[in-house]
Amino acid sequence: MGLQLQVVEVTANKKSNKFKASSLMMVLSVIVVPGYAMQGLSEKEMGSVTGRDGITVSLQSETGISADQIKWTMNPGDSALENSLRIGKANNASDSFKLIPIDPNGAAATHALDIALAIDAYTNSDGRAGLGLDATWNRMRMQMDSVSVSDDTRSFGSLAIDSAGRFALFGDGGLFNSSTDKARLILNIGNVDASGATPTDWTVANPGQIFYKMTDTGAQLDNFAFLLDMHEGTVGIDSDGLIVQSAPGTRTDFNLTFDVLANAATPFEVNSSSLPLLYFGWRGGLDDFLFNLKSQGITLSDGTLSQGITTSIGFNLASDFQFVAGEAGGDHSYLEFTKPQSLYKAADPDKKKDVEFGSIALGAIPAGYAVGNICYGGTNGVGQLTCGSGSQTPVMGAQQSLGFTSTDSGLALVARDWGLHAYSSGVSYRDGTNSAWDVDNENWALIYTLGDLNSNMYLYPQSGAGIKMDVITAIQTLGTTPEDRWKNGTNFMIGDTDKNLAIGIMGADLLFAAKGMDIGLGLYAGGLKFSSDQGVRLQARGMFGGGDIPYMESPVNGSYIDVNLEMDDFAFSILPALSRDAVLFGGFLSFANLNNSFSNETYGAGGNHNGHDDGTYISLAEPHFDKLDADLRLADITGDVEIPYRDTLANADEAKGGVINLIPASDDATNHKPRLRIENRMLVGTAATKPGGGAGDPLEIGRVEFGGKDLGSMIIPSAHIYSSITLEQQD
Repeated sequence: MGLQLQVVEVTANKKSNKFKASSLMMVLSVIVVPGYAMQGLSEKEMGSVTGRDGITVSLQSETGISADQIKWTMNPGDSALENSLRIGKANNASDSFKLIPIDPNGAAATHALDIALAIDAYTNSDGRAGLGLDATWNRMRMQMDSVSVSDDTRSFGSLAIDSAGRFALFGDGGLFNSSTDKARLILNIGNVDASGATPTDWTVANPGQIFYKMTDTGAQLDNFAFLLDMHEGTVGIDSDGLIVQSAPGTRTDFNLTFDVLANAATPFEVNSSSLPLLYFGWRGGLDDFLFNLKSQGITLSDGTLSQGITTSIGFNLASDFQFVAGEAGGDHSYLEFTKPQSLYKAADPDKKKDVEFGSIALGAIPAGYAVGNICYGGTNGVGQLTCGSGSQTPVMGAQQSLGFTSTDSGLALVARDWGLHAYSSGVSYRDGTNSAWDVDNENWALIYTLGDLNSNMYLYPQSGAGIKMDVITAIQTLGTTPEDRWKNGTNFMIGDTDKNLAIGIMGADLLFAAKGMDIGLGLYAGGLKFSSDQGVRLQARGMFGGGDIPYMESPVNGSYIDVNLEMDDFAFSILPALSRDAVLFGGFLSFANLNNSFSNETYGAGGNHNGHDDGTYISLAEPHFDKLDADLRLADITGDVEIPYRDTLANADEAKGGVINLIPASDDATNHKPRLRIENRMLVGTAATKPGGGAGDPLEIGRVEFGGKDLGSMIIPSAHIYSSITLEQQD
């Protein structure tokens, strides 16, 4: 058995294609005759090699290149497991893979496709020979009109990526040499200039655009910019596959920023139908960067190794690293979350990297197969999570082995041991209208860390175009002592770094499980919509409290909070406001007691379920892990809740559901202070409207319990609930 990659029917306009080679005799002389070796290149010079002293290969085409279909076959020859990822459709030129010239915003190209590769030999400052590859391309479109798995009639949709960019590899001692740490790697999409004093000053000369279309509607990433510049390190191939690792004490520049737009137009272009939703991204320096890619796929539950690819990534955040979020569009205002702070002390012997993606495997999965289950509430080690090997101490719930069997052929994404072990300890505001209103380094921390994330996700293409998903994702806190549970914890808190205090949820466990979830796009009919009538479970549990930061050495616990929501009808949407710069959210939740393979029905020694399945419940317990049964519990909750989402161009007040709005300083004519406002309106019981029409069911609390004793039941026939939280800069 092996892995096959097949390209069918590649065509190009041969009359307009050109091949150029310059200085070929020069580069042969450099390689063959030692006396002609070039002078050693500095790091700056290595980053700007043009190939003028070597060989340059250039491909030019007025119309571009196309392939009817590119097919990646996994497990060929195995009748049970053989599957293929297909880009384009065989013998269908109108539904194919293309590389074509393009202008910004999807306009017709005014230039030819031009891809150039420069190859240059050199010697470094230590006298070792090296070889450089430096590829550049002008603005072009990579278009995939159909992405499917095995069956061309079912597609995930269409994808187009417009960009100009550069890929350069300078290999010390030869290309892909794993025994040196003097190589350099550059991938730059959008012509990002990272020479500014801080990431705030970085510029993007030619931002890219990414278009995804599902049937008639789509989404866009505008002003897309990606940079990975590992200044010095290893780019090699060994028995573990491809390894990219920065040298000790060196920096890797990183930028991934983009605007998210919703679009109702059919063509791949930014136009008047493109509505801004959110500006988002990460930028700054990375330390101790490590990337590994190997040709190993997913492990099925019967132990069979299916073909595919597996990657792992880890790094620490440099002092200038930023997470940015705010308004999308031209003169956008946004927040910079800055000054990363590790949960670990520098001298901790078990110190983990700030960001870890232990592994993510991609492979095709046939119908009727499964990958290994995830143990929720049990021991979480590296690799497969098997219940029965012990439980967490302290115990926050009985072990549950959660998993699905695939219902159709599709793609499987399997994530293991992801973690985020650092948080932002500063925030700055950048005003898109007047830089005089910028706010630098407000001393409050946004703490969001992830202890240990594991996920099984099956993605099924749909007839025509669309995505259906089965997913189980568990994010759990590891450790037994308060110190360990902070360092290896899932924490959500707000902190004051002037006083070094924080308050919020510590040591949380999160679970998201959904069966048969449809993912849809519809600008006026729900935006980005997730919906399922086959069962969804959401659980969040953790200790509400506070204490000293950054290491939480003296925590003060308030109450252990456990919220478990099981729904037999679920819908959630995110969409842009049509009449202002804001993000709307809403949906429909029909609470139930699912009593299925991923509901809260598993009991075990030390479990705190009081001998019964509580279904949807809310629990407030004593802040001691050995007294979690001393709780106030609203159990066996059923009924409907709606968060409506309506916003019209005629009347902004028609927004009736959830709204997230960054109000810029320019809207405050007196004090010029920015504000972040989160509003939510909920319709409960018969005030809600079911997705198919008709009034919702009353919200019933089947049991009100205290310490396991039944105190009765409650019912809310109908209610309107409104909440608003505003964060504002203080004097």
